[in-house]
Amino acid sequence: MSRFDYEASKLIAARDLPFYGIVMAAMRQADTENAERLRLAFPDTWDELQERYWAPGGFLPEELVDDAAVREAAGLHSPEPTIEGEPSGG
Repeated sequence: MSRFDYEASKLIAARDLPFYGIVMAAMRQADTENAERLRLAFPDTWDELQERYWAPGGFLPEELVDDAAVREAAGLHSPEPTIEGEPSGG
């Protein structure tokens, strides 16, 4: 680990993201050894990540969710892109 990793952890923590979302992100980015460690520490989370990876849109069959509402609740919505100088309102 490095100072960079520490500073990155502060930025991630400041966003107040859901714990298991962070764990799943770590699983996605982990090298083989660290992925195995995470899988052993969080087996249910690993299984869910695998299920969602292969599920269309990440939705499990039993889920009916408004995707926009999920993004909004997680604070992950992004504003509509704009072009500088473009008149507002369409």
